[in-house]
Amino acid sequence: MPPRLVARELIGGRPAAIVVSEEEVKDDRGAVRVLATPSTASGGGGDGALAGLIAGAFLPEGYPDSVSSDYLSYQLWDSIQGLSSYVRGMLSSQAMLAGVGVGSAAATPLGAVFQFFVKDMSGMVGGIFFASTQGSGLDCYAKQWRLFADVMNDVGMALELASPLLPGAFLLLACLGSIARAVTGVAGGATRMALTQHFARRRNAADIAAKEGSQETAVTLVGMVLGMALIRLAAGRPALTWAAFWTLTAVHVWANVRAMRCLRIAGINQPRLGLLLRHYLRQGAALTPAQIAVRESLVPPPLQRLLRLLGLGGLTGAEQCQVAVAPRLASLRAPVQRQVGAELARAAEQGSGRRYVAAATGAAAGPGGPDAVLLLHQAATPADILQGYCAALMLAWGSQLGRGGGQPTLWPAAAQQALADPDAWFSTGSSSNGPDGVPAGNRQRSKGGSSAGYGGFLDALDAAGWDLGRVALMQGQARLEWGGADLHSE
Repeated sequence: MPPRLVARELIGGRPAAIVVSEEEVKDDRGAVRVLATPSTASGGGGDGALAGLIAGAFLPEGYPDSVSSDYLSYQLWDSIQGLSSYVRGMLSSQAMLAGVGVGSAAATPLGAVFQFFVKDMSGMVGGIFFASTQGSGLDCYAKQWRLFADVMNDVGMALELASPLLPGAFLLLACLGSIARAVTGVAGGATRMALTQHFARRRNAADIAAKEGSQETAVTLVGMVLGMALIRLAAGRPALTWAAFWTLTAVHVWANVRAMRCLRIAGINQPRLGLLLRHYLRQGAALTPAQIAVRESLVPPPLQRLLRLLGLGGLTGAEQCQVAVAPRLASLRAPVQRQVGAELARAAEQGSGRRYVAAATGAAAGPGGPDAVLLLHQAATPADILQGYCAALMLAWGSQLGRGGGQPTLWPAAAQQALADPDAWFSTGSSSNGPDGVPAGNRQRSKGGSSAGYGGFLDALDAAGWDLGRVALMQGQARLEWGGADLHSE
């Protein structure tokens, strides 16, 4: 009788050994045996051993099971953009050395050190200022800021490469380039941690970060060699230098966009929530993280606001609606203050227990202002913030439809009814919350988008693969108290 397979050992998704039972053996000690698979027993040959050594040096332990499914595709695109950066970095370094006078008899070591001192100091101050202005936005918009960081790296390299061409403005261009590179360091370093946490599937973020450092080192070595070859090839040929620089810059930007598009992050932020809610109201189904990855805007919030103010960018639908979450009341325009004040008074009179107040601003916010405002109670939980943001979006979309905008033909009748009465939609299939305030399951699901209500929306998100425990909505620090009991307890 042939041996009977009892179990199979897998390492990194590949078979390593099998456990078999030999029925005819009566001795219990010999009845079960562990057998190595052929590839394991033979060591996989020279090629297999080399592949294992390379994998151990550059891939996280337990790959591919220990990382998310988008890890490899992201790292491949990230390596391409990194290689482009390091080759161009050699060109910009050469330009900086020429700018400070290396090879010129008139240059002095003290003058060169002073110029590098001013350049580096400008970058440090710029990096500190940038970090102070962003805060939690780097967490909420990790993909957008990561792409922005790489674009700023391109800007910094271009300024450094151009600085020797304008001797009178060399120090100014060098300082501006240093500031751009410092912004790259702050935004890139901050968002890298968020992406590392996304990749980690076995609480192995440290291992992933270490292996990413090894990958970056290897790419740097290759980039330095190619950069030196390019410098020698383009020596005395500035047209070739600039042609190579801009070609590599185009490759750099393209690879970065592809890297961001392949990231299927299951956490929810403002742009994703807007796309998800709008699609659910219109279609009655939730988009998956993979579908959102190719649809969400990669422009960071400050540039989105600038494009909105200028009327540029072709932003439509969810991206057109801006919701100010927990802003300071003094930062709002007087007409908006009166609107939210009326909503606060209504909430205090009704005493519904709802821990947020949402109001559409319409034209009262002025050019570039928010379409809706979401005020939060002192006791608001993450579930309250999530629901409040959805309510604010629906009020903004309803206000657009009421003013003759918002493309009414794109909204089915049920969706328009939900926008006209968001409170009724939220009360349909209302959700329960877990002990940490995160929406929990066990909700009655009903077919159809807006008819299923808010509870059905959360169920659809959960079924589509979204992590409702990872909701990062950019918000201010202001919290309010309303209702007689709260106010008279002080």
